[in-house]
Amino acid sequence: MLNNDNHSKHAKRFMDFKFTLDQIEDLSEIKVDKIMKEAIKLNRYKDKNNRCPIISLLKDRDDYGNTRKGVPATILNAIQKYMNEYNAEFPWNPPKRAKVPHTWFVCYVYNIFPDQNIADWEYYQCSHLCTNGECITQTHLHWEDAATNQSRGNLFCRRKCKHGDCKEINVCACQVFHNPHCI
Repeated sequence: MLNNDNHSKHAKRFMDFKFTLDQIEDLSEIKVDKIMKEAIKLNRYKDKNNRCPIISLLKDRDDYGNTRKGVPATILNAIQKYMNEYNAEFPWNPPKRAKVPHTWFVCYVYNIFPDQNIADWEYYQCSHLCTNGECITQTHLHWEDAATNQSRGNLFCRRKCKHGDCKEINVCACQVFHNPHCI
């Protein structure tokens, strides 16, 4: 069983993951960014009929419904090598077959990070502005507190705005219920 406090520190765990990958790229000749981009390409499809243009193909999910992806072996092996050979320590210490939310790959590659200047940022969640847990469209991902994340996607937010000349996509955008608004 996971430690609930540690597990709820989603943003902190992501930033530990990011820092570790950055360290591996600095210490080795591995191009982590390139490997991560390829991993995203392999497990996605473009959906032109949905409001989410890029969807994850992955079916494996964590306890909270996030699609998970195995961290490429090249990266895991490099982490293990530096831990063993150089007695290096990293903030993210992965098991042999580490899986992380697929959104973490996207956040890493496209520099989508939680704002560490906000109190309790460690507890932030990677939110889908579109409320589609399979979406990995970079412009749909945003780090925010759990309450805001869970309040997204209600039926009221998604209603079409009926103001006379309003050009907004939904009531959430028009009335600014969420910032950024639901998609």
